Amino acid sequence: MAKFDAKSFNDRAFGAYMSAIPNVKLNKLRESMAVVSDPRLAEAFKNQSQTGSVYAILPYFGRLGGKAQNYDGQTNLNPERTTTYEQGVFAYGRMMGWTEADFSYD
Repeated sequence: MAKFDAKSFNDRAFGAYMSAIPNVKLNKLRESMAVVSDPRLAEAFKNQSQTGSVYAILPYFGRLGGKAQNYDGQTNLNPERTTTYEQGVFAYGRMMGWTEADFSYD
């Protein structure tokens, strides 16, 4: 039990309460697979491996395709090319703060 502005505040109870409320929008995004974890994003923004800014470029590689060629020791290999794409991403955040007095009263 902690005291904020001379008011008792049970941080464990509040955390358990917040965890018990389902986040419907985020859950739907996760179910749709529109929001997924990508370690390349963490690397680009957390470690600032590209520009040190909020913008990064991630490569995406095209699918392999083509027709199989014989490997008989005499036939020359005719290599094919794949397509590489890239996607620019940015980190964007918003913040808001409240005091504990906004959540409790005498």
